[in-house]
Amino acid sequence: MGVKFIGQFLLERGAITREQLLLATELQEQRNRPLGAYAVERGYLTPAQAEQINREQQVTDRRFGELALTMGLLNDAQINDVLTLQKQGRIRIGEALVATGALDTAGFEEHFAAFQADQAIYQTGTVELPEGTPCAELVRVCIDLSEKLLLRVAGLTPKRGIALLPADLAAPELLTISIGFSGSATVQFAFSASKDVAVAIARRVLGPAMALSDELVIDALKEFCNVVCGNICGKLSQPENPLEIGPPEDGLPEKRVDQKSLLVPLHLPDGRFELRFLFA
Repeated sequence: MGVKFIGQFLLERGAITREQLLLATELQEQRNRPLGAYAVERGYLTPAQAEQINREQQVTDRRFGELALTMGLLNDAQINDVLTLQKQGRIRIGEALVATGALDTAGFEEHFAAFQADQAIYQTGTVELPEGTPCAELVRVCIDLSEKLLLRVAGLTPKRGIALLPADLAAPELLTISIGFSGSATVQFAFSASKDVAVAIARRVLGPAMALSDELVIDALKEFCNVVCGNICGKLSQPENPLEIGPPEDGLPEKRVDQKSLLVPLHLPDGRFELRFLFA
């Protein structure tokens, strides 16, 4: 079994070809436009204002409309208008496959029912952790915010695999950046990404026109880690029980024999992204 995306599942079943999937995903990209694009099209925002909100989203766990309202750039009526337009224009992969002629509606529904049955173990609205996971509240928030900011910062939508405790934390083929939490919890939290995922993050953090060296990719990944962990501290830190973070560092500290460790895989259509936790 294992975590799969619907397109991968359909390919493995022989229901569609790669060319048909590519055509459907291209239609999705054309139709599933960001909220800012609709706001600019309506004349509610300038392109510069939309980019300003997008940049702010990269450093905080807040939605585009909420930020635009707080910044005084959109009002409630304008936000509701562009949300309606976005919802009306949005198309899911199944609808795109039907629209491009790869499948008919009945055929897709049959395959989708099989897909849901195959992937039922991974479909959860909550962050499930193994029994005995230390600092469980912190870990859940780390996972939740990492997923949200992968989407908002890099446009990547992960599917969470099964968390493993204990876990082998070695990942020599991945770029790993870690940040230490201290205060109310003592945990080393690490982001491990394949090069293509790290580059996707870097392009969104630094801008698409930037020429990316290996050093810049690492710096961008560190900045992404800082953003995630800073938001975690903002959610969990209390005046009487503060939570602090250290600077991002390459790799993970060496694990002691008696230390507990947790691995959470976040599956992507292309590339790998994993979260690692090393507990004191």
